[in-house]
Amino acid sequence: MRALRFLSIGVALYALSACTPAMREYRQRPAVLARDWLDAKKTTPTDTSVWRLSTDGVDRTLHVLVPIDATDTKPREKLSQHGIWFFRGDISDTVARSLCFKRRPSRTAPSCSAFRLDTLSDGRLRLVLAEYAGTHETVPRTLIERRP
Repeated sequence: MRALRFLSIGVALYALSACTPAMREYRQRPAVLARDWLDAKKTTPTDTSVWRLSTDGVDRTLHVLVPIDATDTKPREKLSQHGIWFFRGDISDTVARSLCFKRRPSRTAPSCSAFRLDTLSDGRLRLVLAEYAGTHETVPRTLIERRP
């Protein structure tokens, strides 16, 4: 009986925490941002770095290495998972919106950056993060929509 009471209290606390504003914001993932983005800084003709922001909030990197040797014709791909991503604010608010990444979901606070979203002359979207906190530096980062 006592175990059942503790279980019901735990379930109630979990349900309440899922309804807090902080938990709701983790579920904000606008379709315009949920896609594959080429990292302009880390992409070359033979080495492609793709940020894969999925609709379920998983933040992944796809690394595609194109062989320069004629004996190997198929590109090598490596998919890595980094944590979760989410959006803060209103997509139409160009001043107060931010894109956030949480690398260690249970241990660290999210790293958020204001961003600019526009369209290139070829119709692809361009996402410019104002101050992306990378592994070794915090700098602006330009991402270009990847198309098949």
